[in-house]
Amino acid sequence: MPQELFLELLGARRNILFIEGDNDSLDFRIYSILYPQYQIMACGGCEKVIQYTKAFNEQNALHNFKAYGIINRDCRKFIFIRMCHNGYFRAI
Repeated sequence: MPQELFLELLGARRNILFIEGDNDSLDFRIYSILYPQYQIMACGGCEKVIQYTKAFNEQNALHNFKAYGIINRDCRKFIFIRMCHNGYFRAI
């Protein structure tokens, strides 16, 4: 995760919800309405969502916030989807 993004997220002082897409996407607008208590961060594809969520949560000694990720199921295999259904990721 880029350092400037990490610092931006810390400045928000809220838990983070990483999603696929970009800030102009319909998903971004919907999740912003559904989860106003979270800092919504669109970060491209599912690999970035997973990478950024893990990276942010691994730095928990530096902050008291949690990061979660939502990824689309698309055509992913069942095993990958099961791996993502832990406390931090949801495949929808």
